[in-house]
Amino acid sequence: MSEVLAVPVVPASPVKIAHAALRMQPVTLQEAAGLETPAYLFDPAVVIRRFEALRQALGTRLVVSFKANNLVDLVVRCGHSFVDGIELASIGELGVVTGRIAQRRYVNNPSMDAAFMRAALISGCDFIIDSVAQARALAAQDAGARSPRALLRLNAAAISNGAVGADHFGMGEAQAVEAAAILADSAVQVTGVHCFAGSNTFLRYGVSHAGHVRRALDHLQPAVAQPLEEVNLGGGLPMNWDDELGQLESYRKVISELFSDVSVLHEAGRAIFGHAGVFLTRVVAVKTLMDRHIAACDGGMAQNFLLASTEGILRLHAAPLLLSSTPPAASTHPVTIQYVGSSCNRQDVIGHAQDACAAPNVGDICVFEGCGAYNSSYTVRDFLMLPAARSYLRAV
Repeated sequence: MSEVLAVPVVPASPVKIAHAALRMQPVTLQEAAGLETPAYLFDPAVVIRRFEALRQALGTRLVVSFKANNLVDLVVRCGHSFVDGIELASIGELGVVTGRIAQRRYVNNPSMDAAFMRAALISGCDFIIDSVAQARALAAQDAGARSPRALLRLNAAAISNGAVGADHFGMGEAQAVEAAAILADSAVQVTGVHCFAGSNTFLRYGVSHAGHVRRALDHLQPAVAQPLEEVNLGGGLPMNWDDELGQLESYRKVISELFSDVSVLHEAGRAIFGHAGVFLTRVVAVKTLMDRHIAACDGGMAQNFLLASTEGILRLHAAPLLLSSTPPAASTHPVTIQYVGSSCNRQDVIGHAQDACAAPNVGDICVFEGCGAYNSSYTVRDFLMLPAARSYLRAV
């Protein structure tokens, strides 16, 4: 794909966006018939609207988590709208956005090596420092005439005395003070802190997490020569945040009071991309096994691992929408349908429909909604050398 020119930053719209506009409109049979399956279909307009609406609802700057959807064409179509920047977790992601994103870029990876650091320095990225060792490594880099900016990443559990679930990211306050001292003797400017409570934790921990970060920020400030000017509270926003606008409004008021003296950022990935994409796969074979109808599809966990729901305690499969040019076969009673993928893995079950009136036909297209974030990249595709899903963008 050819390079695109940087587009001037456009402020987020102050106009409230209707709830329906924040969800991808249903795929029609005519639209799906022209796609080679298995496939993803993304709607750039929905991505942009969701970003603007969430930024407005939070009342803060909003950084986009690129790992949620790293499709180059989508970045080209939407990148100009990501006015507050984008978070990158690998040198590969940095390579994709270089020359395509003019806004601020934050690099964040606990195992960031020297090559990634050098590339980020050359590209003018901001750093999110995960450990004392990483602070030393960055301080040792030759920054040339640049004055790199860095946020110190705090561990949410450590600063809350375990009130938030533990993970292995970031530092405790004492370690952050040590990291700040190391960076103070280098060309790196410590501009603030970063602290993320975890995926899908916002509705549970949002307000309390912000309070813990405020206290940690106050404790850390004396160890930093210059005033700390920004706080990244992470995200953890659910994909359906637009169903919780009342809670977001309350949270916004708390944030404005707690952090009136600094610039606040949030990060979002699934909250922006989740409802802006669908996964499509065709039924290639149908059979009856005991009390179930089995619909074998040309795509499965190899192209959309998350639909297989193997990582949760309970396997909760989605029910796809069926697009068919053939009238369904008559059924005298409700049926149970399992939608399975194209591998020989017994876990390759991606959909489930119960009390359906009829089994699908060969050639029907299954549309799984809410697959715009992580689904396309978080896969096990190399098993059996199965083909990757194709990606399409919905026309304007």
